[in-house]
Amino acid sequence: MTQGQRLKEVRLALGLSQEDFGVILNIPKQMVSALENNKLKLNNDKLVKLLSDYNVNINYILCAKGKAFLESCSTIGQRINEIKDRNNLSLLQLSQILNITESTLNDILNNKIIPDIRILDIFKRNFKISIDWLLYGE
Repeated sequence: MTQGQRLKEVRLALGLSQEDFGVILNIPKQMVSALENNKLKLNNDKLVKLLSDYNVNINYILCAKGKAFLESCSTIGQRINEIKDRNNLSLLQLSQILNITESTLNDILNNKIIPDIRILDIFKRNFKISIDWLLYGE
């Protein structure tokens, strides 16, 4: 099954027409058709929207791993907060480890921004976690 076919499967499972799916993703119906026919690839912002709003498993869409929908979907901010708490770190301590401001860390914890690859790599190295778990909870 192709990425486009998996995306169509998700759309149909949500009970949405191509037009309605396009409204959700802020793209025209023609672009939804192109995505489903593998002429275009969905960008990261749209994938994150599907994850955060509909519990769509991004790994399923991109590489056919796991189920189409996640059972429970914690946010990246919640998972980072879990790491912080598990390691008894304050916001200041964690922001220093990540070499970012407390304000930026707060934005990440509140899901206002997604950490870049540099920050994800620091998490991976310092806390012995997978980037997949951090991003998708898997």
